[in-house]
Amino acid sequence: MRPGTRIVSYLFAMDDWDPDAWTHIEGTHGMLWIVPGNAAGNWRFDVRSPDGAPLAVRIEQHVQKIDGRFLLGDTSLPLFDTRLEGDRLKFTALSGERRFDFKGTLRGDRLEGEVHVTGQPLRPFVGVRAG
Repeated sequence: MRPGTRIVSYLFAMDDWDPDAWTHIEGTHGMLWIVPGNAAGNWRFDVRSPDGAPLAVRIEQHVQKIDGRFLLGDTSLPLFDTRLEGDRLKFTALSGERRFDFKGTLRGDRLEGEVHVTGQPLRPFVGVRAG
């Protein structure tokens, strides 16, 4: 199924794939899953930090749950506020007083979107999957 496809069930779960949302009304459960895109891998970005350091991210994925490390030059930082919904991806990394907020759309081996860095204007970026 294509990323973003919605699956709804009131009876069956899907093994270790947790629902993106669920509800319970009058004794009946409802579960919603959104088919995730493939975000796993090492991504290099065409933008640099305000200090000129190259930016990259290493993402690990299990269904719609993502985790990984943000690479700011030679520094590796944990990801926060991660979210993968269909082909839309967002994550945050903190480096001292500086916050990096990425929001983008997966397009195969490209990630296109915008990054906001504390104290800087919003900038477009393109990420390319390196492996």
